[in-house]
Amino acid sequence: PYYKVKHHTQRTDHTNAEDGATFAQRFLQNDSFWGGPGSPIVFYTGAEGTGVDAIFPHSGYVMELARSLHALAIFAEMRFFGTSMPFGANQSFQLDPLHLGLLSIEQTLADYVALLASIKGARNASHSPVIAVGGSLAGSLAFWFRAKYPQAVSMALASSAPILGYPGLTSPYGWYRVSTRTFAAQGGTACPIRVRQSFAALLAEPSAAAVSKAYNTCTPIGLSSLAAAKAEIVGRATGSLASMAESAYPLASSPVAAACRSLGRTGTGLAALVPFVTRPSTCLELSQSSRGAQSHTLAPPTYAADLALLDRARPGAGAGGRYLSDRPAAPLRSGREGPHDAWYYLACTEIIHPIAA
Repeated sequence: PYYKVKHHTQRTDHTNAEDGATFAQRFLQNDSFWGGPGSPIVFYTGAEGTGVDAIFPHSGYVMELARSLHALAIFAEMRFFGTSMPFGANQSFQLDPLHLGLLSIEQTLADYVALLASIKGARNASHSPVIAVGGSLAGSLAFWFRAKYPQAVSMALASSAPILGYPGLTSPYGWYRVSTRTFAAQGGTACPIRVRQSFAALLAEPSAAAVSKAYNTCTPIGLSSLAAAKAEIVGRATGSLASMAESAYPLASSPVAAACRSLGRTGTGLAALVPFVTRPSTCLELSQSSRGAQSHTLAPPTYAADLALLDRARPGAGAGGRYLSDRPAAPLRSGREGPHDAWYYLACTEIIHPIAA
């Protein structure tokens, strides 16, 4: 295997000296290139997702750093994600201060300090410099790790990290401005115009039946819930297109140009956004509120079409093919549904990035 799976006995609450409870925090280790005590440690500050083992294949740059620096590579798993559950798969998500309340940036950074100290102690590496690295939330964690614990971390490489993306610090329109610029650069200046026209066509459609037919909804949309259904479709399409802009490199495998080609083929009418919200030959399942029913669940996430893969496999073919996700996330009900809840909790408490369009 390219890495060894390790576990560290971690405290569930670093801020409560009277709480001696612990859990097994998972991390991945690769020492293939390490030059021994004194050589660097590259520490990936794991974040949200299905687990650190799923993050590893997307983080080749970390191993390139390890190779060039003769460094020990560590991929840490964030608490409440993957298998690093402080109270097990279900009890961890109880909505109270002593369970899900222990999911915080402060606790996560304290985990990483303790884990790093344990690794250094086991390898007689007290003088080894540490480079924290990560992307997106993991990038923010890398930055915060260095800022909060400078005695433990020598430097941080924070990639795509919205560390200034908080109210009053930066424009809330910046995120989508960059996304739009990406579509213009890779799909031509007409592409963002087509995207806007497609959204406008959907929002202007007065017929609930026409929207139901165009998007092949599993349940017909009622006139009273037409606005909610449109809003949900717009949200899913927005998320799908924006995720393509996030994954627009390297250019050879970017889905952005393929998405623009799809809009160029299908036009900018009512159904132009269909490829970005559902799979081919599959009805679109809307949330209960969009169907006119009462619901306390979150709408399932967008299906992002990997159109670039399709275009390479069948040049000139229509939208469809492989998708980045084959099923919606579990909705938030009792607070015990799993890792998606952990992200939603963080996004509503500490990771509050105002993103407007």
